Amino acid sequence: MNRIRYGFVYMVNFRGTGHQIKGWHPGVVVSNDIGNRFNSYYQVIPISSAVKGTHLPTHVYLNASTTGLRKDSYAQCEGMTTVNDSDIDVRITQLPSETMKQIAVAVSKTVPVLHSLSIDDVRSLQRDIRSMVVCEGRSA
Repeated sequence: MNRIRYGFVYMVNFRGTGHQIKGWHPGVVVSNDIGNRFNSYYQVIPISSAVKGTHLPTHVYLNASTTGLRKDSYAQCEGMTTVNDSDIDVRITQLPSETMKQIAVAVSKTVPVLHSLSIDDVRSLQRDIRSMVVCEGRSA
């Protein structure tokens, strides 16, 4: 299997309980590529084409024509979870960077601790992330 990469969508075996998503569904990897290179587990967000109830602020609309998905779908950022490499199968597509920015905003709504960061903290975090991307051999 190809190396698991940030921003790519794979078929993922979600092992949710209760109302969480279960079984094989598309999922977008949101863990960073440096960690992805050395770990056998990944942070992923489930993607579903089933639209139930109202749109939540933690959902990101994924238009099939711009994302490479077969159907219009939603990234359900409130369902972010950790999976092992044995739970990840075929790569489907790579989401556009603008879509990944929308997912980052939705994740920040799911994990409100990020809202306590000062602007200097955010700038420092951005520098750290850019340096990880440069170390990985891609431009930021």
